[in-house]
Amino acid sequence: MEEKDRGSGGESYVEVTFGRSPTGRGGVARVFSRKRRVTGYAQVTSSKKENDGRYGRCFLLAARYHAFVETIYLGLGTNLGDRLGNLRAAVDKLAEKVAIVSLSDVFESEPHRVGEIQSRYYNMALRGATELAPLELLAFLKSIEKDLGREPDSHNMPRPIDIDILLYGNAVHESPELSIPHPRMHERAFVLVPLSQIAPLIAHPTFNIVIAELEDQLEDSLTLVWLADERL
Repeated sequence: MEEKDRGSGGESYVEVTFGRSPTGRGGVARVFSRKRRVTGYAQVTSSKKENDGRYGRCFLLAARYHAFVETIYLGLGTNLGDRLGNLRAAVDKLAEKVAIVSLSDVFESEPHRVGEIQSRYYNMALRGATELAPLELLAFLKSIEKDLGREPDSHNMPRPIDIDILLYGNAVHESPELSIPHPRMHERAFVLVPLSQIAPLIAHPTFNIVIAELEDQLEDSLTLVWLADERL
């Protein structure tokens, strides 16, 4: 069911589709400007119809998210324990502070440039929106990894979950803790294959090349990534 509230003279309105959230909870509110350009997203878990027939609570979300929300793309990977269960748990935890807009399929991949024999990975990409600043988002992702059992200093080692910030809008961020865009995403088929499924025409902020074209440039390694037999 779709409900719209364009307000009275405001610059934005919210369009809510209940029951279609990728996580199965509530709906995703898409915030539009008057020219119908998407300007933000908000996770909606409830709505109350007011006496005048408008969904005023959702309209307040629109006003708030119009100012602060940023679109993000995350890459998720796991090769330790219940791989599908790890991805499901990560997505559920992400929904606490990220409005999840779309999810790629789950892909399986051979370990990439690791120093020891490892099990194959499950990988996927996620598009979402958040009010968190880049370093706040990083801290949130690290807390999820810790909650799901990832050990410190487990880079290039088997791990139950790995969550990377691939893109944060069009931002280019460089600090000791974090680089955005992810500095090695263009070299990794296990990142680009799922990302290209949900964002093929999004341009890399520094290369100015769309994701689908970056994926094509990895032709020799695309055979190392394939659609998994399991679904999220």
